[in-house]
Amino acid sequence: MRSQKCRYIPGKWALAAVVTVAFALAGCQGGNGVTLSGKVTLDGQDVPNGRISFVPLGAGPTASARIEAGKYEVLISEVPLPANYLVRVSSMQPTGIMIKHPDAEGGQLAEEKEVIPAKYNTNSELTIELTSSMEPTWDIELTTDK
Repeated sequence: MRSQKCRYIPGKWALAAVVTVAFALAGCQGGNGVTLSGKVTLDGQDVPNGRISFVPLGAGPTASARIEAGKYEVLISEVPLPANYLVRVSSMQPTGIMIKHPDAEGGQLAEEKEVIPAKYNTNSELTIELTSSMEPTWDIELTTDK
């Protein structure tokens, strides 16, 4: 894990925005923040899209990020290490069925269903311990097995 000090650079709003984005892309982390990234697969296939959340098992904020083309990157800010997190992964996918839209009379929308088993989201059993010596990459291999 790398840790860098971030400092505010005064100036015009545009300059501040550019500097902020540049720091974020360079992996600048305030305090004990941790950037974690990796790949998410279900039965060996990339999860095409979804959401990953890290819920602290102690005090601290929940962090979440989008999963796109099987990849995620999340900033977990102000983490006192070591820290334990419950991890939830969700991916809603279209079923190919059109259903009645609940808010538009006569309207339809594409039905979606959760494709990630409950043991990884609503009833998650997946945890991670963040430590100062761990690699900033964590790949997650999910299975539909019971």
